[in-house]
Amino acid sequence: MLELFRAGVLTEDQTIEIIMSNTASNPGMKRGDVDTRDPVRALVAKQLDAKGLTMKEASLAIGRNETYLQQFLMRWTPLTLNEKVRPKLAELLGVAEDQLREQPRDRV
Repeated sequence: MLELFRAGVLTEDQTIEIIMSNTASNPGMKRGDVDTRDPVRALVAKQLDAKGLTMKEASLAIGRNETYLQQFLMRWTPLTLNEKVRPKLAELLGVAEDQLREQPRDRV
């Protein structure tokens, strides 16, 4: 596939879409979907929506780079929230810090 991209047969967007669809951890997930099988990720996504915050805005508000929460929610990187991030994110989202501490479940 990368050879097709390099040869100009596939566009960058087409290549990314193919990679994302072939590596989705949850069948039926589309690019941009949050894997809500993990309760912490589901809570973070729900609270971001409820507060009207983007992942970028929230990431910057807690002192991280603009893709931190996007990577956490969609790519499972990191697997768990950093100890320094957790209290800041809990305050921003209006939830108890302990609610962001639960260990992630296995990805299937």
